[in-house]
Amino acid sequence: MSLTYDSRDLIGASLDASDTLLLGDVTYAKDLVANLLPWFAALHARHVRILIADPQRGFLPKDWHPNWQVKVPAEIDADLSHWVQVPIYEYGVWDQES
Repeated sequence: MSLTYDSRDLIGASLDASDTLLLGDVTYAKDLVANLLPWFAALHARHVRILIADPQRGFLPKDWHPNWQVKVPAEIDADLSHWVQVPIYEYGVWDQES
């Protein structure tokens, strides 16, 4: 496996050479999420696995349920003494127990 970081705006790109898309903290604006959802659907139709780490800002669809939770240091915590739980969602694969 190889991991490539790209800071360009790739929303809408076909990502032909990718089989997985990992995103974090991209649900902070309603308009951004509205642009992401059709792109996710197109990528998912091509069997691209989409993993989204979301700090629960409130703009994901309400019927989405996290598949996993990870514990990460809080953004404001320089000494790493405060940790927060961040849900991870896999697009199209919902945990129906939540």
